[in-house]
Amino acid sequence: MNSYLFLFTISPVQSFLSQARKTKDLYAGSKILSDLIDKAMNEISDSVFIFPDKMITSKPNRFLAIIKAENDEEVKIFGKKLETIVQDEFKQFASDAFGKTGKAKPENFDNQIDNHLQIHWVALPYDDNKYKESFKEIESTLGAIKNVREFKQLEETGRKCSLCGERNALVFNSGDLKAEEEIPNTNLKKRYFVKDCINIKGIKGLKYSLIDGEGLCAVCFTKRIYEIGPFPSTAKVALMDTILKLEIHKESKNLIHDYIKSFGDDFDEQLFYAENLTQKYFDKQNIVKPDSVLDKWKELKDVVKANNLKLSKYYAVIMFDGDSMGKWLSGVNCKDEKELLNFHRILSNKLGEFADLAKTLVVKPKGAIVYAGGEDFLGFVNLNYLFEILKTLRELFDCKVNQSIKEFKKDNENISFSAGIVVAHYKMPLSEVLKWARQTEKDAKNISDDKNAFDIAVLKGSGEIIKAQFKWGEGDNFTINIEILNELTENLKKDKYSNTFIKNLNSEFLKLLDQDGKIKEPKLVESEIKRLLKNSCMIQKKIDEVNEDFKKRKEAELKSFGESIFKLHRNNKVTSNFLSALNITEFISRHLNGEKNEN
Repeated sequence: MNSYLFLFTISPVQSFLSQARKTKDLYAGSKILSDLIDKAMNEISDSVFIFPDKMITSKPNRFLAIIKAENDEEVKIFGKKLETIVQDEFKQFASDAFGKTGKAKPENFDNQIDNHLQIHWVALPYDDNKYKESFKEIESTLGAIKNVREFKQLEETGRKCSLCGERNALVFNSGDLKAEEEIPNTNLKKRYFVKDCINIKGIKGLKYSLIDGEGLCAVCFTKRIYEIGPFPSTAKVALMDTILKLEIHKESKNLIHDYIKSFGDDFDEQLFYAENLTQKYFDKQNIVKPDSVLDKWKELKDVVKANNLKLSKYYAVIMFDGDSMGKWLSGVNCKDEKELLNFHRILSNKLGEFADLAKTLVVKPKGAIVYAGGEDFLGFVNLNYLFEILKTLRELFDCKVNQSIKEFKKDNENISFSAGIVVAHYKMPLSEVLKWARQTEKDAKNISDDKNAFDIAVLKGSGEIIKAQFKWGEGDNFTINIEILNELTENLKKDKYSNTFIKNLNSEFLKLLDQDGKIKEPKLVESEIKRLLKNSCMIQKKIDEVNEDFKKRKEAELKSFGESIFKLHRNNKVTSNFLSALNITEFISRHLNGEKNEN
């Protein structure tokens, strides 16, 4: 038996994931790709997997393994067989999804499924002593194959899918699909939009799969119906912490239960917001408006306020990816390039451990993970835990990955990741939020050659966007900037300081910035921060605390907090970026659940 290095990939990835209206679409897309790769890996028995770790739950869209075969022809047969197995598995996913309609498939359904996945694989004769050369060659060969991949033309005319906008919509949820009705002021007929389509209106079990008027192609319908279990909506993520805190108390828990129960099976977390308690919303969602719903909501709102909580409408998306992974995998940062195979195996294992641990951290009420495939991550996070989660993930990555490969890496070389963070309104289109998440991640990686940064953007419901970027930290304290942002947010939330110092800093210094967003006299900024902080300080005297002790404590806290903000300013020389960071923390603080000031 001969050894072969075998690289297998499935695409597309970005479009398959990003074409999502609901969080469930996004999660299902990720799960489908992971399940397909898992299926392929389980078909290989006599092999050694290098990437990813076989035990990892969320697998990326590719794997690298050392397989055994008698000759090149046997490898070709094996590769073709594996390709067919994955294609057939995807077809089965689609058939299972459509089977729930109880109807015959539209004519073009199978064609759309057959032409969606692009599967590529490469196999090269393998020698243990030439792993580095083989790895470089197989990556290069795969890239060349993708550049000359075959283009399949799928001719379609008609209404396009509501999600992808690429393929014809084949499955609709509509109460009116008259085939020959004329469309006013056009030469078109309604038949043009609904030809060869299936209407699932009123089908038991599919009531909430598509919203009224939505039409999906075969691929997007498969994602929407794919069995993944419950996944929280953006509204549910935004409210996770509040609902959990209310459910601690029996009285408020019963109130929430009664409110939800009044909607029967029609409840959605968006109904916690008054703006959705309208007849128009109920009609659109096919909900029968419960009696006295507004009275029940007002009672619930009073309980929320009494508990110093908020029905926040904002949530966060975190997306990150390992920095310079191509460089690390090439062996450039390894002490001994002859140990590249062992390095790859250890790195894959440690990335798998990190991913599995990350999944235990981002759970209700903190959020939910879409995928954690090793060095790449996408998750939804409740705002009350945003900075805590960011700090924990960055520290965990350093501990489980960076520190675990010490014996392989060169001195002063550290593996890190850069993150894009987006804070968005729950009603903002998910595709737009994901676009911003990818852009912020990209911008974070462009901060410097060694990357290791984060970029955060707040997309306000009003349309205003605030954006800032920082390195994670400096020197030994590699999370200091996140810690300072968290400290500032908490102090504003707890009313230790008024937000007027931030407003005044913006008012005074935005006019003095040069074209690069900098100020000529940075010390002037720090001097003004010190003055404005003192004026905005709202630290209160504790019960039984004598005046002298209170004065000393207040001065000490002012000094410590001021030094933290000075450090944040010094860690980024662009004053406009610093001011944006302050504005972001001020915005987030207003949407967090409150804590009664104990000072």
